[in-house]
Formats: sequence, C-alpha cells, structure tokens
Amino acid sequence: MALAGAAAIVFDRDGRVLLVREGYKRRRWSLPGGRIEAPELPHETAVREVREETGLEVVPVEVVGLYRLHGERVFDVYAFVCSANGVPEADGDEITAIVWADPADLPAPMTNVVAAAVPDAAAGNRGVVRSVE
Repeated sequence: MALAGAAAIVFDRDGRVLLVREGYKRRRWSLPGGRIEAPELPHETAVREVREETGLEVVPVEVVGLYRLHGERVFDVYAFVCSANGVPEADGDEITAIVWADPADLPAPMTNVVAAAVPDAAAGNRGVVRSVE
C-alpha cells in the first residue's frame, strides 16, 4: 500500500500559485502539504499542513487530482485548489521561503507534484488521476 499525502494549490488574484521552499533534503519548491495522519481525510491534511507551514487558513474548493509519485517509495498525493485568508509566512524550519509564482514560470528545483498538479490546476483540469515519474 502506498503512503499518502495532500497538497493545497492556492492562487492569488493575479493567478500566481503559492509555493514553499523545503528546508530539508534537496530544498525544492513544493506546494504546501504533507503526509496524511490517521484519522484525517485528505482535505483535512491539506488544511492542517498549510496552517503549519504558512500560517494561512484555507478552504478546499475543488479536487484537482490524485497523483501517484514514484521514487524510493510510492506516494499518493491528493491535490486541492483552496481559497485562502491571511498573509503567508514561512515557519523558518520546515519551510524556509514562500513565493507566489506564475504557473507558466515555476522555480527550480521543484517537486514532481508541483510539475504535474500546478499546470493541471491552472488549466482548470479537475478529477485527474495520474502516475508521475
């Protein structure tokens, strides 16, 4: 059975997407999110993780998709478009920086879920189920 997580895709009024920079491993740009902790549902994980990583309060609006990531382990990520209130701030530990990025010009290095889910969300795709290498 694959491990599972959830991610929030938050757009601002200008259509830019909220990305966070990981403070560990490869220090990649990622969507706010993380591993689902029992008994959470995926959308609850997205809300919790965004709050922990950025201080924002979000409301999941739509499911963009389910992305199966292949790496050292198989990891399923549920991606949600979310509305947000507040001003994001990096927690300084797990997250070292926050940026609003144009979906057509995403910063590198980025996680596989950013590369797959952000273009889907920006294009209005919903209900996507995809395996990502």
